[in-house]
Amino acid sequence: SELRKPLDGAVVAHRLTHSLRRRPSMAQQVKPGPQTNGRPLASAPGRGLYNLGNTCFANAVVQCLVRAPLLAPLWPTVLEQVECLQKAGHVAELSSMALASELAQLANGLRTADASDPISPDQFILLTRGYFERQGFANSVNAQPHPSGVRVTVTAPQQDAHEFLEWLLDRLDEEQQALLRLADSDAQASAAGDGSQVDATLTTAADDDAWEEVGRKGRSSGPAQRVGGATQGVKARETFVTSVFQGTLRSIVRTVGAKDSVTLQPFMCLQLDMFKPSVRTVEDALELYMSPEMLTGLRTERHPGTEQRGQKLLLFDKLPQVLILHLKRFVFSQQTGSAEKLQKTMGYPAELVLPESYFSAPLSAALQVEAAVLSGQQAASESGPPAPAWGAAASSVPRKFRTYRLFAVCLHRGEHAVRGHYTAFACDAAGTWTEYDDRTARALTSRDILNHPEAYLLFYARENVST
Repeated sequence: SELRKPLDGAVVAHRLTHSLRRRPSMAQQVKPGPQTNGRPLASAPGRGLYNLGNTCFANAVVQCLVRAPLLAPLWPTVLEQVECLQKAGHVAELSSMALASELAQLANGLRTADASDPISPDQFILLTRGYFERQGFANSVNAQPHPSGVRVTVTAPQQDAHEFLEWLLDRLDEEQQALLRLADSDAQASAAGDGSQVDATLTTAADDDAWEEVGRKGRSSGPAQRVGGATQGVKARETFVTSVFQGTLRSIVRTVGAKDSVTLQPFMCLQLDMFKPSVRTVEDALELYMSPEMLTGLRTERHPGTEQRGQKLLLFDKLPQVLILHLKRFVFSQQTGSAEKLQKTMGYPAELVLPESYFSAPLSAALQVEAAVLSGQQAASESGPPAPAWGAAASSVPRKFRTYRLFAVCLHRGEHAVRGHYTAFACDAAGTWTEYDDRTARALTSRDILNHPEAYLLFYARENVST
């Protein structure tokens, strides 16, 4: 129909991703807009979430995610698109936006100034039923009719916030990919009706973008994909999830007498080991993560019958807009045969600057070009001749292109890995920090948030280089 055409899945997914292009300055990034449903936005503190039965892990993750600075323009855009789809009667597309829609509703509600009025996330938890089922707790999310809609209770035990976060991001991305597939189906149906041909194949990686992938024992297993989520040589299209949270690591395996074997590995969250006594800060953990790893038992085409030694090196090939760091506090104890929690304080900064030595050559080159272009644009807007594109520091990436700022922390409180309680620290539009402990919210000072001994997930937003 004519009404359906401008609101197909591809258009909706594109509008959501495009809303992130309107990037505010760093000082404005956490501002979600002037008002929400006629209520003033919170300066401090915000609103809490009711615990529906061991759901503090989900509450803490939501409080962190909805305050991601770059997602501020996304939430109202999601709700606008949902309203358009509802008016148009597009049931399939609405189904493919259910979780994003509910998260947007929570984001708008949580950032209003009704700190004394917590929100009950019943519908959101109901939509995460698949997570509990995957964890082996089928039928643990129970819904009962209620005058306000539905009341949900969860009987499953406490879950891991990191695992839930990764599931949630994957599920949101799957929703957006489903919207794009619906658009492909509509296009095919339309083409079949008028006799034309439509190639619905997703964009594939170019030949020169394919790298030799390392299989088990160093054997080549074919070309590796540049973007995760795709199979059989198909490249997944960008969604607002991958645009904000997905980065890429370049893994290089080097052996004597053989060419480098390279794979590109997408990630949504970096898992940092904190077990070694020498690892006392996030910077230490990142240095350990990015340090070369010695390998044995490799086989090369030139010496197929001989095991070789080699070296594996990790480098950033694409930086995410939001960098999530998982501090691996839970370790398996050989002595007890169960998981234990590391009671260790890890230092983490409010401003995290990545060393350029962690960057691949293509990433460094791309950032240098971006810096040169931006420098020229800024100079052109000022009086006098433009600054040269490449200065004395042309061989290095400027600091602000490598800088991330902390905006949220998810904490696991308690001494035991299988028990405990999750809370969150998050920053609001005025730069004020608040602790969210389920339904309660209390203001914090900047000293309260750094180097907390029970920090579990750290959320950093990349510096806006345009300011």
